[in-house]
Amino acid sequence: MPVENIEGWDGRTNAGEPVGAADLKGEPRQFQSISDVADRAADAVSRVTDRAAETYQTVRTRAQALGDQIDPFVQEKPYAALGIAALAGLVLGSLLFGHRREVIYVKPRGPANRT
Repeated sequence: MPVENIEGWDGRTNAGEPVGAADLKGEPRQFQSISDVADRAADAVSRVTDRAAETYQTVRTRAQALGDQIDPFVQEKPYAALGIAALAGLVLGSLLFGHRREVIYVKPRGPANRT
């Protein structure tokens, strides 16, 4: 049943304000048009996009600098670098996925294994 069809209700709260006219703090709230809300959302998306681009650029610059520092070591001692990378991958993998140990029991089909 739509709210407008409730008999005897004029769409106002007990305080006489239209429904939706007050926020959770009880202060009057200005009604905004959809275009105002869309503009605010577009501004927020623009700010987040700009921040993400800055963060990406910072991370990329740091990764490039780290790569430039590591490159001479890899050129001089490739097997040691390979071992370090493998060990780092093993440690990282066990830290990220080590807690997901699941045991799956397969129930045999048919009456052959019943006790």
